[in-house]
Amino acid sequence: MSPDPDDDFVIEAALNAGADLLVTTNQRDLEKPCAELGIRTIQPSVLLIELRKGD
Repeated sequence: MSPDPDDDFVIEAALNAGADLLVTTNQRDLEKPCAELGIRTIQPSVLLIELRKGD
């Protein structure tokens, strides 16, 4: 699914875990295939900002 086949295991793990959010620094390769599966991707720095704001 990913442009980088080495990343497919990450997508598979998130899908098997029933994740709706994947924290990654590799949004370039993971954002589109994860979105197609209903999994939101977010960078760690953005997650920390959201957690501090209480989002």
